Amino acid sequence: MNYIFLLAVTFLLIIVLLYAGYRYLPQKRIFCIFAAIVLVCVSSIIWFSSRYPQQNKVTDSQKMQILSEQPFFVTWYESYKQNIDDIDRVWSRYNNNLNRFSQDDVSLRVLTENLIKNQADIISLQKKLATALPPQELSDTNYKLSYDVLEKTRSYLAAQSETITASVQLLQSPEFLNQPRDIQYKQLDNIRILKSPVNLNISPDISSIRDNLILPDLS
Repeated sequence: MNYIFLLAVTFLLIIVLLYAGYRYLPQKRIFCIFAAIVLVCVSSIIWFSSRYPQQNKVTDSQKMQILSEQPFFVTWYESYKQNIDDIDRVWSRYNNNLNRFSQDDVSLRVLTENLIKNQADIISLQKKLATALPPQELSDTNYKLSYDVLEKTRSYLAAQSETITASVQLLQSPEFLNQPRDIQYKQLDNIRILKSPVNLNISPDISSIRDNLILPDLS
């Protein structure tokens, strides 16, 4: 917004209003009240107009901080997304294996082998993320938001690991082996339903970081 233009229009409006009040209001007392109201309103407009750009002004130091953080966050986030892709692949394989078992596409032996492989992959991902940290170059606010993203991801991964491990343990129990196939699948599906993690919701955190790393448009 062009504040100089706004102020010019405001002063022009003052002149017009005061002239109209002086010319058409019948009593001097009424005109004085009218003029006082106009001046108070205009003063408020001027005050807010001067305050608004000051509140949104970014110092050179803040600008440099934002610009210096951007590449570190971009690099970190690209690596993080790769980890998410790996997590999704393992989880998809787990679900596909159970679905194929329900459709008699795989034997119980093959299902057990595949889920043991899923278990090993998920444990490997847990070890990888256990020591992951955001870039030290981020500001305190963005570092905390990034760390919260990692914590949510670790919790999400832990729930997946618990689900797959419980499924493997069930597959290896003697009681399970003696059950009919439809009962076996039902027991496995119960574990999946009861232990599977809820959706990983990191969008608010990532959006906040992105907002913090965008220079405001002060035009």
